[in-house]
Amino acid sequence: LYSITCHCGNASQAVTITHLGDEIALCHKTEERHITGVLCTSYETIDKPEKYDQLRQFTGSDGTRYWCGTCGCHVFLHEDKGGESVWLVPTGTLIGLDTHDEKRTVERMANTYACHNAVKSTVDGGLSSVSIVQSTHGSTSKGAQGDVLHLSCGCKKVQMRITRPNNVSSSCRAKFPDLLMPYHSSDPLAVQNQGHKAWWLRPADSSKPNKYLAGTCACLTCRLTSGFEIQNWAFVPRTNTTLYFDGSKKPIPLDFNSLSVKTSLGTYQSSKGDINAFRHFCLQCGATLFWRDAYRTDVIDVSVGLMDAPEGARAERWLDWCTYRVSFSKDAALGRTGKIAVPAKSLIQGLEEGIK
Repeated sequence: LYSITCHCGNASQAVTITHLGDEIALCHKTEERHITGVLCTSYETIDKPEKYDQLRQFTGSDGTRYWCGTCGCHVFLHEDKGGESVWLVPTGTLIGLDTHDEKRTVERMANTYACHNAVKSTVDGGLSSVSIVQSTHGSTSKGAQGDVLHLSCGCKKVQMRITRPNNVSSSCRAKFPDLLMPYHSSDPLAVQNQGHKAWWLRPADSSKPNKYLAGTCACLTCRLTSGFEIQNWAFVPRTNTTLYFDGSKKPIPLDFNSLSVKTSLGTYQSSKGDINAFRHFCLQCGATLFWRDAYRTDVIDVSVGLMDAPEGARAERWLDWCTYRVSFSKDAALGRTGKIAVPAKSLIQGLEEGIK
């Protein structure tokens, strides 16, 4: 038995992994990206869980997903494969052997990440092009330049549009993210960005920036609010982001103080040490939408997996990816015990090496 949890703990329970010793695939399907917000997902096959009625559920073309309505974490995927009932658990929720299992034996080595699935659907290879595991994908289509980028969650209850940087984009105020200034080793005053550098606009220091900074995060909170090992964020000014709810063509400015509680937007205060950090997710399908900080109101983190860029999943005509580090890469094993942490650490280490 292995213990799993979401960030708020509502989904905590023990599950039985049925195929220890098998290889784990990173899935890049378009539906996976939009229904989770991340660029790739990974699962372990398990026996039918004991507790899932307390979770929200959403049924798509590939099965029914169960996710926490409090923190937004994806917890289970139930598939019907030729009449066979198959239960899967996102690998990011796994934290170690169940300490209450009195019959447990010596822990065997956890499964390893070894391959990619559905890479062609990304067009540009997605994260498979920089990961340690092998993949084969078709040629990259560059697509049109465009002035508007469309985004949507898996159920399309929440849709967004992002526009190119403009004069207002550069006048925003925001402290540096851990991606650019590691918080554990940087001067706190420097992190505050008192010089008001527009670090989110790319090319850096350009008089006419046309892209936004993007990067990868492996922090514990991202893992346990999504259910997956790797979160991908784009840093975009609120003034360049517009929301559309429930199929409406009426744009809604991204003003968190005025957004109606009746919208399809779930809110979770994700950081116990920082009461001003919030994550938002779709209340129907559970897709991670964005992260924001009350002290960094002008620039938000947007899930890259939601983007519909014709050139591919990495949206490189819109995003300039940080290639020298993964944010909070040391967190891959944080909150985990035993051998379950080994493949996670290897995955993040390989990602960090691959992007350089």
